[in-house]
Amino acid sequence: MNSQNRAFIKQVQMDLLALSDKDLLTIIEQWVHKNILVPSFADACQPTFLALGYTRVSQASTLPYTSHSVLNDDREEPEQWIAPSSQQLREHLLKIDINSFDRYIITLAFQALHETHPDWYEGVTFNAQLANCLRHMKTKGGHAF
Repeated sequence: MNSQNRAFIKQVQMDLLALSDKDLLTIIEQWVHKNILVPSFADACQPTFLALGYTRVSQASTLPYTSHSVLNDDREEPEQWIAPSSQQLREHLLKIDINSFDRYIITLAFQALHETHPDWYEGVTFNAQLANCLRHMKTKGGHAF
C-alpha cells in the first residue's frame, strides 16, 4: 500500500468518525445491508462484523439492536449478529489498524457503493472519493449516498 493510499484510508477513517452518531450508524448499516445480499459476503462477514464491533448471538437471545442474519453454506441456520451501539462502533473504528481498516471497512464500503458509483473506480481514487463524500456529508448535515 503506497503512502497516498494510506493517507486516503486514514482520511476515510477520520471522516467516518467525524459524523454524528446517527449518520455513522446509518452509513455502516447501509453498507452491511448491501453486502449481506451478496452471496460471497458470508465467507468474509465474521471478521468484518468483528472489526465493526458486532456481536454474534444464538437464536434464543433477545436482540436489543439491529441484527443481521448471514447464511453460511456450512450451517443450516443463519448466523445472527447484533449491531454495536454508536459508542462501540466508534471505539472499534478508532482502535483498528490501517491495514485492517482497508481490508474490512474500505472493502465493505467498496462492495456497497461501487455499483452506484462506478466513476469512483477503485483503490486510491475510490478512497479519495469516499473521503470527499463523507466530508461533504458532515458539512451539509445530511445523507450523501
